[in-house]
Amino acid sequence: MKLHATTLLAALCAGCAAEAAQAPRHRPVIWQQFCEQSWSVPQANAMAAARGAEGFELVAMYNGVLCYKRPAPEAEATPPRPSRPDNPIPSVRDPGF
Repeated sequence: MKLHATTLLAALCAGCAAEAAQAPRHRPVIWQQFCEQSWSVPQANAMAAARGAEGFELVAMYNGVLCYKRPAPEAEATPPRPSRPDNPIPSVRDPGF
């Protein structure tokens, strides 16, 4: 009886180990992200709607700055930064207060 239980336990462990070794590897998601300044609530609403139509998701809003992200297309190795020539505010890293 002990030998049968031991054999069964060994077979189960071997099967689990083989299944774990063959688990698919997922690559990390590469994100496109950017922020833009809005000056009023109606402008922020219009900007959020426009970016949502482009596939972006609003992830942060602070002092009128709206930040968005979306998964980068598979073909892109490094996501390009969207150019916003109509935005005169320079990019500044958030100090994280």
